Amino acid sequence: MSRTDNSDGQAQRKVVIVAYDGAKLMDISGPLQAFSDACFEDGHPAYQVVLTSEAGCPVPTDTRVKLETVRLDDAVIDSVDTLLVAGGDLIMPASAPCNRQIMRKKYEYPNLEQLRETAERAEERLRATEKRALLEIDRELGAVAKLQKDLDETTKRADRRDAEHQRAVDALQAQHR
Repeated sequence: MSRTDNSDGQAQRKVVIVAYDGAKLMDISGPLQAFSDACFEDGHPAYQVVLTSEAGCPVPTDTRVKLETVRLDDAVIDSVDTLLVAGGDLIMPASAPCNRQIMRKKYEYPNLEQLRETAERAEERLRATEKRALLEIDRELGAVAKLQKDLDETTKRADRRDAEHQRAVDALQAQHR
């Protein structure tokens, strides 16, 4: 599948989800559904999602539902944009071939930790910016409420003055009759 599948030339991202015996079904199905549903504006899929396992065979989850997978080696791990490893109650030994392969890939991409830290800092900045924006919105709403109250009071005063003026005009007209 081409990495630029839509008419706007936007690159489709590759997501590889690694499953293993006893992994939590929700930890697999949730991301799988979210990435599978994501589309570009033209309707083309934004992600190519590949469900993998070490052996590339049906994998029983914690609920004993078996999921069809492809072999991790066959997922062309070098061209992966996002790699997700499903969670579970079981502890996967670091010596497992699947984990060794993932660890090798981690060392092949030494800046992965730096990228992760940069992403975390960006998320923190985003949260701070969002908080400031919400505070600014609250201030603006307060200012709008104050202005509306001032406008209502000014309108009432103008209505009273108009009524007084109309009474004065009526009184003058009554004198001239």
